[in-house]
Amino acid sequence: MMNIPLRLSILILIISLKSCNTFKTGEEKQSKGESIVKNNDVNKTLIEEGYSIGRVKYISDSQCSYIIIDREINSEFDPINLEEKKYLPFRKDSMIIYYKYRRLRMPYRCDVIQPIELIDIKKEKH
Repeated sequence: MMNIPLRLSILILIISLKSCNTFKTGEEKQSKGESIVKNNDVNKTLIEEGYSIGRVKYISDSQCSYIIIDREINSEFDPINLEEKKYLPFRKDSMIIYYKYRRLRMPYRCDVIQPIELIDIKKEKH
């Protein structure tokens, strides 16, 4: 049978360790919160700079294999220059992106999906 001072020491040690972990978790939560706020500021700045926000969607067996669905106006766009080397990293299904574009006056390659030319793309920051 353990004596009372030894039990008390073990109990204090356990409480101390628990409180350190709780404090660390609080710091991590605060750090993540600050990071989200900073990233939201970056995202807001991109929109103010003329970028639109959208989601890349892959369509198999189509001339428009990758389209962009605009998050704000819910329109579908056919980026005709997504094949360019600088845009290849953005050819991922469900990737959220910020993009600048110009509409094109040309025949549609796919049903009712508006052809566009990409000017710039940036990946969404979480």
